[in-house]
Amino acid sequence: MYLGYNLNASSYSIKPYVEFVIRKIREMPIIIYVEGSREKIEELCIKEWGLPAQIFALETWLMDKGQALVGNKYVADIGFDINKDATGGGAVLSAESMAIMGKIGMDIYFSEYPSAE
Repeated sequence: MYLGYNLNASSYSIKPYVEFVIRKIREMPIIIYVEGSREKIEELCIKEWGLPAQIFALETWLMDKGQALVGNKYVADIGFDINKDATGGGAVLSAESMAIMGKIGMDIYFSEYPSAE
């Protein structure tokens, strides 16, 4: 039994487990944590998969809370999906935000996921 799913050989079905994992991943958008320990600091934009809104939320968080963090190895893992109808433009990460990230030791991981559509 794993996460409520019976995975023994006689009744093995991976489909419900895969659907469960996909639902959990799809809630991800931005997870901020300490690298190595996976100590979660913050979750931003849960279920918002558009990169421009995510970058705005990350910059706001950096200005409001992030710049007060003590220097360490932080990760902002941004889960985003592909915008197949994009016509140009998009998010801009400002130099001020990048300076804060450099000061506190934060890297950004861009985790691309297929669209839910």
